[in-house]
Amino acid sequence: MTPAPNIKQIISEVISLLFNSDENDAIEKAIKILLDFFNVDWVYVATFDAENKVANFLYEAISTWVDTSKEDSSILSHETIPWMIDTILAGNDIIAHDIKNLPKEAYVDRKLLESQGLLSMLVLPLSFHNRIRGFIGFDSIRIRRHWTASEVENLRIISNIFSIIIERQSAQTDIKESRKRLLQSNTRFQMIFSNLPVGVELYDTDGFLIDANEADARIFGASIEDLRGCNLFKNPNLDKNIVKSLRNDKDFDLPTVYYFNKVGDYFQTSFKEEIKYLQIKGLILRDEEPGQIGYLFIISDNTENHLKKEMEEKLRKAEEEKLKTELEMEKVREADKLKSAFLANMSHEIRTPLNAIVGFSGIMAETDDLEERHHFQEIINKNNELLLQLISDILDFSKIESGVLKYQHKNINLKDICLEIYNMYTTPKFSHLEFIFDETKHPDLILYSDEQRIKQVIINLVSNAYKFTPQGKIILSYNIKGQSARVAVSDTGIGIADENLDKIFERFVKINNFTQGAGLGLTICKTIVEFLGGEIGVDSKPGEGSTFWFILPISIVEE
Repeated sequence: MTPAPNIKQIISEVISLLFNSDENDAIEKAIKILLDFFNVDWVYVATFDAENKVANFLYEAISTWVDTSKEDSSILSHETIPWMIDTILAGNDIIAHDIKNLPKEAYVDRKLLESQGLLSMLVLPLSFHNRIRGFIGFDSIRIRRHWTASEVENLRIISNIFSIIIERQSAQTDIKESRKRLLQSNTRFQMIFSNLPVGVELYDTDGFLIDANEADARIFGASIEDLRGCNLFKNPNLDKNIVKSLRNDKDFDLPTVYYFNKVGDYFQTSFKEEIKYLQIKGLILRDEEPGQIGYLFIISDNTENHLKKEMEEKLRKAEEEKLKTELEMEKVREADKLKSAFLANMSHEIRTPLNAIVGFSGIMAETDDLEERHHFQEIINKNNELLLQLISDILDFSKIESGVLKYQHKNINLKDICLEIYNMYTTPKFSHLEFIFDETKHPDLILYSDEQRIKQVIINLVSNAYKFTPQGKIILSYNIKGQSARVAVSDTGIGIADENLDKIFERFVKINNFTQGAGLGLTICKTIVEFLGGEIGVDSKPGEGSTFWFILPISIVEE
């Protein structure tokens, strides 16, 4: 967000307008800037007639709250505002925080001002040739405006600038008189240099510094005498583009980083290694008769604000780094927890089938009963398969974590994959449950994907269904949804509670601790499906069964 302008910027902008553009238009723009900055409803510039009896309003700016203007009002003369005119002609300011508190002798003026709806006002004299010839005013009709001493002092500086410009206007009728008055104006301008809160530098047409003010000397850590005679075209800190603009008769307004270690012999300064952040506005000074007469630089020192922002940025980055470190530490701690949980879980899960294999192998060796040997062989085979699945899951998970799990895309038929899996689960080994895949209701469906990984996901979901379905059936199906294929494995098992649905796909999560497994199968399924550009989910109700589903995009690549 752009920061609000300060009084230095306003004075700089007013100077730029008044000294570098058509004066009539410039004054109107300048008083509009003052209207907005000081949040008043009426800003006006007026001059007295030759007898100081009538105030002629040359320029004014009004807010939307004002229905009329000074020009539309009855003539403001010594008869209608006698106290105001006498006060201004005496060289005094009028600072009225509340119109009702004007002195008794201002009763005629107060009557008119109250009829205009004024609540407060500030009026400052304008002097031409050491005579009071007009005034600049700031009226408020919305609020009772309390003017601070600092605001009044800054507006006095601005009123002096307006005096010079209006004096220049009056001098345009006679070239000889204009030269004289221009010189007087420049002399008066030099007198108010020291009061300006911004640095001001005046150069001749060859680029040599004629004069500067105290604010400018403070900015550069030098005396005015040390600065005089410096040539702006040889300034080691002035960008070449700025020099080019000036030589091409173009104004500029640019931020400049000023490195004092570059100054060298350019001028004597008390600053050695300092860096300042300046806003430099360069104006071509022109006159109708001779044309270009020099250059005016207006310089604002933004170093304090820049360093403050720089410090805030450093603090922000430090805070971000701290947060990043804390997050990384949290990830390390979480990884340690996961590693511990993984090792504990794997130790238990691997030891269980191993103990069964070792134990029943020993018993089988000691028995001659063929039926018992067959029974023990089935137990050993079952635990062998479980151990192989555990090791396979661990290896796949390790590949996924390290990013080396391989994928091979090609055109595949989803129906062929489902039929292959159907044949696997319709053997006597799985005959305690009914496994259904209706071939007649599922047409061929070609996908461009990884056949092995899709098969792995479906087998994992079917195997999971067998674990949690004591009786009933398991159904494998798929259908087309727009440009995607939806594969589902439904069972009539124990189901999943609502509070566990959101974490069912997390690593090492086991909803039922009495079933064997590492809690990695669904995590692996989720990773594979998402890598293949799909999504996976589950719908379930406790006691009614579950449906695990995943969706993959349908696409075919010409081979």
